[in-house]
Amino acid sequence: MDNLTLEVLLHELRPLLLQKTIQKLKQTSDRTVLFALRSRRTDVLTLCLDPSHPSIFLTGPENKFSENVSTDWLSTLRKYLVGGRIVNLSKNLTERVLFFDFESRRVPSRLEKLTLVLELIPPRPNALLLNESQAILGAFLAQKGSFRMEQSYYKPPEAKSAFSIDQITQEEFQLLVGSCSFPPESESPKTGRGRDPLTGFEARKQPPLWSKLSGISPFFVREVAYGAANDPEVLWERLQSILKRIRYGPYSPQIYFLKPSPVFSTVAKVRSASNKTAELAEKILVVPFPLDSLEGIQHREFPSLNASCIEAYQIFCTRSHFLKRQQSLMSTVSAHLRKKSRLLEGLRTDLRKNESFELYRKYADLLYAQREKSASGQSMLRVVDLFDQKQAEIEVPLDPRFSAIQNANRYSKLYQKANRSIPSIRRRIQQVEGEIELLDFQQEMLANAEAVDDLEKAMEPQKKMDGQNRVGRGPCPVDGRSAAKDASVHAQSRLRKAVKSFISSEGLSILVGKSSKDNDILTLKIANSEDFWFHVAGYGGSHVVLRNPEKLAMPPRQSLLEAAQLAAYFSQARNAPKVEVHYTQRKFVSKPKGAKPGLVRLKEYKSVSVRPQLPGGGEAE
Repeated sequence: MDNLTLEVLLHELRPLLLQKTIQKLKQTSDRTVLFALRSRRTDVLTLCLDPSHPSIFLTGPENKFSENVSTDWLSTLRKYLVGGRIVNLSKNLTERVLFFDFESRRVPSRLEKLTLVLELIPPRPNALLLNESQAILGAFLAQKGSFRMEQSYYKPPEAKSAFSIDQITQEEFQLLVGSCSFPPESESPKTGRGRDPLTGFEARKQPPLWSKLSGISPFFVREVAYGAANDPEVLWERLQSILKRIRYGPYSPQIYFLKPSPVFSTVAKVRSASNKTAELAEKILVVPFPLDSLEGIQHREFPSLNASCIEAYQIFCTRSHFLKRQQSLMSTVSAHLRKKSRLLEGLRTDLRKNESFELYRKYADLLYAQREKSASGQSMLRVVDLFDQKQAEIEVPLDPRFSAIQNANRYSKLYQKANRSIPSIRRRIQQVEGEIELLDFQQEMLANAEAVDDLEKAMEPQKKMDGQNRVGRGPCPVDGRSAAKDASVHAQSRLRKAVKSFISSEGLSILVGKSSKDNDILTLKIANSEDFWFHVAGYGGSHVVLRNPEKLAMPPRQSLLEAAQLAAYFSQARNAPKVEVHYTQRKFVSKPKGAKPGLVRLKEYKSVSVRPQLPGGGEAE
């Protein structure tokens, strides 16, 4: 938010906030804090400390926010400010720093005075809570590890300019104008080569005025220079006129859309992750009254500056969500594109390698044509090239372990194998080239997307392609019921292949793993967290799962014994008269990283001693 705009916003908020009590505090994100004010309608003061859009505004009770995060900074604010009353709001005209003075009676016998300092300065907005002696009680700093973290007492940001708009004299201003540059009237602040990346102004060798004069932004400098023909006296009068209107009005708040907005028209192409945040700040400008220098730029008028700040924040949140989603999807597509490009390069290498095997056919034919079949032990054989018009001799490499005829057979088999592979490799290359072309098209669609719906539409071809790759044939099913049915059939097929199934005398299902790999599938993929898990103690054996559809804390006694008997029977202790079996619920079973198939770890378990045998119900079909 521009400094002069923030000055007007403070004038607007001051009568609405003074003498209000903080009822409660919430934090909706890492950088957004909500102050609920105790009043007839419980207004909410929103503080956003996002580096690209620091802002503050007041909303009514109809705006309900859910609490998402809890931080040390929020705990500090709650400790000192809940129940506190706002007694003063102040701001230096040249700095984007707000001071909220509070009075609190955390201790009934003592009146405590506190100050909340809000440095709404992009790209490093800060917030600090001070006591009466200006000692720092808590701080939110955009840059962790900053030198200010070591300070015990608050120090305002150092002024970067020698002159400020509220203290400079006319003579000093006229001298300053001679050493600085102004943007010419004829240039548009939209676009242009060799211009300032924020305002679009043409770059000058002289430093711009806003770098020498603190408290004024490039846009208001342009407004000062608009129609002034670089006359120092006229420029001074226009500056004083703007400052007077900032202090006393009249106001007619506006939002200017310096670049197309996704909320109202389109969004600029995403160039890279590093400049996304900068683009957020570039696209909208909130000002307290219309600027003549921005005439013709898309804008909207609002009844109050607070209302325009609310709208700007909502646009910022919408655009942030859009850009984050866009960046995530573009990263996904880029990863697929890199993977497919590597695959294509590998396939082309394989194709070149297999096409070079055409020489093996020639070697085989030449060796077959020899009347005398040489014995093994030779690494090379000189023969007449029957396929050459000049009938020159060539050298045919041999494997010394084999005879010439055996080498001929080997060359023939290598050629036949390569010849069979070439058509499939070419088909695969064609398929991957099509996939890469689709991904390139998707990348372009994502870059040109205007809304979240456009992003999802751009990803539909990728979802279908992924479905084809998973299934291995045909398109991915679109009907949700068909997909669920196919998934159920697949799960049943995997169940039949991996386990033996039994029914206990009490009607509960008992599943037994067939092998070490099947044990992993049964325990980690098929069993539910509430099911009961069994394994013989001290011996290798199958994992056994007793289904627990009613989510009981303990299994029925008879079913427990029968499942334990099965665990003992399908183990290396089958012939023992009696063995101990460990049992627990599946949620207490985990697999160590890198462990061999079937090996698991038990967090807790109980034991039962049983005789290895099959249950009376037998194996279920």
